[in-house]
Amino acid sequence: MHYLNATPEEVTLAPKYEWFTIDEDSVTHLLGPFVWRYADFEIPPHAEHTVTAECPTVAPALIVDMMPHMHRLGTRFFAGYMGGDNDGKLFLDTPGFNPDGLIFSYDPALDMTGTSGFSFGCEWTNTFDKTIVEGTGDDEMCMLFGYAYPYENAWSAMATPGGACLAIGLPPRE
Repeated sequence: MHYLNATPEEVTLAPKYEWFTIDEDSVTHLLGPFVWRYADFEIPPHAEHTVTAECPTVAPALIVDMMPHMHRLGTRFFAGYMGGDNDGKLFLDTPGFNPDGLIFSYDPALDMTGTSGFSFGCEWTNTFDKTIVEGTGDDEMCMLFGYAYPYENAWSAMATPGGACLAIGLPPRE
């Protein structure tokens, strides 16, 4: 976990987590967590910059929640279908950085059946006199956290410049 204080004032943080349990008989779908990350990008000084990735998956998932993550230079986060009837159609298009965070819930779940994967990307406007890279502080991020089912189809992905995207599955449930 990291925090970015975008103000000149000192901030004291006290993260708090609450965990809740439910009766196992009331579980209808076991969710698997995923993260889609674009890494190793460089945003030139005083420039607008966009990165995109196309990521194949092995099996379809139904997505119930998405949480895009960027820092204060972020102006847009987007994600869409790759392949199938909805090829190229976006299912997520946000204005970028939001200091309060963004959570998108889908009911019914976003169905990735019939696709060959997903695309995603980020846009930034660099207001600094220096190149911005992935990281914390003055640096940036392009990550999408979420939950999908079935558990074993919640694919994570790591994308890098040049179009490479590696899909990563969850470990088997015991």
